[in-house]
Amino acid sequence: MVDRAHRHIQLVGSPSIQVFNVFPWIGKWIADRKELHTIIAETKKQNQQLFSRLKETFNPQMCRGFVDAFLLRKQNLEVGKHLITYPVYTFSVTS
Repeated sequence: MVDRAHRHIQLVGSPSIQVFNVFPWIGKWIADRKELHTIIAETKKQNQQLFSRLKETFNPQMCRGFVDAFLLRKQNLEVGKHLITYPVYTFSVTS
């Protein structure tokens, strides 16, 4: 995962990708672009697998990280979706 992130940073900073950012119509001739898309797809797949495993083992009583905090917040919003209220803010303007 770290090697993939390192390679991703190298590719994004490469001259060919920088030229692609300026002239996107030349993208089909840039080999680094294909490698960058492959890395992004692999990272997305790995993250989805990780998140699905965390979702399967989710315990609302024990928060292991930001994914669990997100799932707990999502669960609380779904349970109390009819009870959601928005705070009212009052402002006073003095001159």
